[in-house]
Amino acid sequence: MPTEMGRLRMRTPALVLRETATGEADKRLTVLSETAGILFPYAKGAMKAKSSRLTGTSLFAYSDFEFSDRRGSLYVASALPIEMFFGLRESVERVALASYFGELAAFLCPKEEPAGEHLRLLLNILHFLAAGSRALLQLKAIAELRLLTLAGFMPDVDCLPSGWLDLREGILINHPSGNNTVKVSEGAVLAIRHICTAEPERLFQFQMSDTGLRELANAAERFLLAQAERRFYTLEFFKRL
Repeated sequence: MPTEMGRLRMRTPALVLRETATGEADKRLTVLSETAGILFPYAKGAMKAKSSRLTGTSLFAYSDFEFSDRRGSLYVASALPIEMFFGLRESVERVALASYFGELAAFLCPKEEPAGEHLRLLLNILHFLAAGSRALLQLKAIAELRLLTLAGFMPDVDCLPSGWLDLREGILINHPSGNNTVKVSEGAVLAIRHICTAEPERLFQFQMSDTGLRELANAAERFLLAQAERRFYTLEFFKRL
């Protein structure tokens, strides 16, 4: 990483997951970067209409970032847009779901470590979401299960063709156990296996009926919440729509 005027600088592609205003024209970002995972840089003056960083630091922007380190805090030196995913703004549901993906990624993706696979996953999901070419529930289940898998929480669904998914242990069992299990059919089990293990280029290449997608989405969401042991407010907003 080169230095300029004594300041450490880093350049990396990154996706803006969140933005929070910290002043009249300043904001703090949560970004998923290729080389350093989750970062929390400040973008001084980025909300000004004439700022060269206005577009590149906007929510869901995928940009070529340059950061400078000032006394232990990270600042955006430049942000050149690569992809803006304009189709996300075509519906409230798409924006809400993208916001949930951002909150989920900020929670599950590594911090200050390379995260190229995580970034490619999010970019592909946002591409399909912006294009409207995949069902919302399909993309939601893929995001939840694949991010959990990358974080080391992959469910083990190889032992039975169908059954009940133990939400705490992440295994299939052949009998229910109160609120700690969810019933999954053979089709849902096959979809879970595919999402968790498929090569990236094949990840989105599966189809299910509306009923099957609802079952898959319910199982994925309940498993995620059991493993995360926390609420996701963006998820709750999406479900109210």
